[in-house]
Amino acid sequence: MLNNSDIHIHRVNPADPLPDISSLIEESLSKGFRFLQRLKDDYDSGLNRFSLEGDGLWYITNLNSEVIAIGGINRQESADDEAIGRLRRFYVRGAERGKSVGAILLARILTLSADHFDKVVLFTDTVKAAHFYEKHGFLKADSDCHYSHFKKLKSQRIL
Repeated sequence: MLNNSDIHIHRVNPADPLPDISSLIEESLSKGFRFLQRLKDDYDSGLNRFSLEGDGLWYITNLNSEVIAIGGINRQESADDEAIGRLRRFYVRGAERGKSVGAILLARILTLSADHFDKVVLFTDTVKAAHFYEKHGFLKADSDCHYSHFKKLKSQRIL
């Protein structure tokens, strides 16, 4: 377990460059995950800078100012009137797993998303990640959905 004083949570300003996540990219690629490289490519190209209403990208640094976790949320189009956010590019450095880093980052994203979204969805195809999200209140989605898990943030949106 980490003390909150051991880490710092930062929100990326879409007008600024992405922080140095090269070590996270290398680690994730070695495990067969390309989504952090896509995060960097999409951010650098301007394709996704997490800049729409409700969007956000956060990262956590340790006492040495190293980025040890990152995750974001984007507004997702919905066929009905439900405001949906999609959790994206969520990754915690392997050495930091099991120390509440992911839980802290997820809680920050969900807390700040509650003013914008009725529901948050995500896709994962790993058992460990599914267990992590389910432990934090996400439910498995139907197999015909374009996401694997969801969590309701509000019971009713006020228009």
